[in-house]
Amino acid sequence: MSDVDVTGQLPDLYAVDRGSGSAAGEGSVVASVGTYTTLGSHRYTELTFTPHATVSPDWYFTTDTTNISPPATGWYELVARIEVDAWSGWAGHQLELMHLPADGSGNKYYTDMDTTNATSFPNVSWTGVLRTPRIYIANTADNIRMRVRVATAAGASGTGKLRVSNFTILRVPE
Repeated sequence: MSDVDVTGQLPDLYAVDRGSGSAAGEGSVVASVGTYTTLGSHRYTELTFTPHATVSPDWYFTTDTTNISPPATGWYELVARIEVDAWSGWAGHQLELMHLPADGSGNKYYTDMDTTNATSFPNVSWTGVLRTPRIYIANTADNIRMRVRVATAAGASGTGKLRVSNFTILRVPE
């Protein structure tokens, strides 16, 4: 964990970072690792968000600084299960699969859940599976990085809890 306002335990090779444009003291995150008991045993990370009174930072639950090289060229997508507790402070959740070409240019691919304000999220709990659009990796020297972007609303009361499964990168047919 590289951010001063993130405490707790994360799985190996994962981190929680604050998005650019925000500073220490602007909200906080507590992380813990657990196991889903429904539908078999699956590892998850629970993140508890405490918002700031006036600032709405983005937080990233990400594969640490280690990027992953795909084993072969082909089409890939990222899948993650997410559970969100009811809370009025959610401003957005988004699964991202980033393609980092070896030549230094970068592309990002997102799910369809890109949101910009808390009015898009009712104060109810929900569970689902997020998937990115598939991307084509033409060079095995390229890297990919996986993350969930979480936005919280400034001034929201209480805390919000979100649980994310370990990421699964899938090779998919053309």
